[in-house]
Amino acid sequence: MKNIYLTQEEMNFLKNAKSPEKMKKSDLSKEIIKGIALGGVIASMFVLPGTAIAYKWVDDLHKNHKRRLRDNLKRLLDRGYIKEDEVDKYVITPKGVLKLNEYKIEDLNIPKQKKWDNIWRIISFDIPEEKVVARKSLNKKIKDLGFIMLQKSVFVYPHPCKKEFEQIGEFFNVKDNIIFIEAASISNEKLLKQIFKDNNILEY
Repeated sequence: MKNIYLTQEEMNFLKNAKSPEKMKKSDLSKEIIKGIALGGVIASMFVLPGTAIAYKWVDDLHKNHKRRLRDNLKRLLDRGYIKEDEVDKYVITPKGVLKLNEYKIEDLNIPKQKKWDNIWRIISFDIPEEKVVARKSLNKKIKDLGFIMLQKSVFVYPHPCKKEFEQIGEFFNVKDNIIFIEAASISNEKLLKQIFKDNNILEY
């Protein structure tokens, strides 16, 4: 049996992945795509049981979830997110890369500062009607991250987030439609501080 060598990124992925019992069907597919994107590690573990089974997630998946793994692999193959490169060896497709980037945006979070720098981050965007799907998705992501709406398509947040919004803008292909502003003061500041504090986003 040949050895499988894991990169540090692959090891971190396996250590941090959820237990299969706690995953929804969509979550398992998501983790499989991530694993395959890292070099086929998930599929390889399934094909070569007993290697690197110190990682509990893979061990549990192989021993107790063979059918779930097979079903999810088939579903991903059918949808064109992965393809068989060799016998029992899977690689991610261009369509799968797009799905992987979608997952990255879903998982994107904005780190909180240990001590707030008293600067407000304001995001404003004007996205044309032909990009309505991008506009709706961007609105949802902003709200999920905990931003507060000041006016229509204008949101505020207390922590640095320019880099993250450049990623989001590139993903939705609306980077040129997003304006990023930093402000030292803002109206209704006292109320905003309290809302962010109540939502565990801001400490001061």
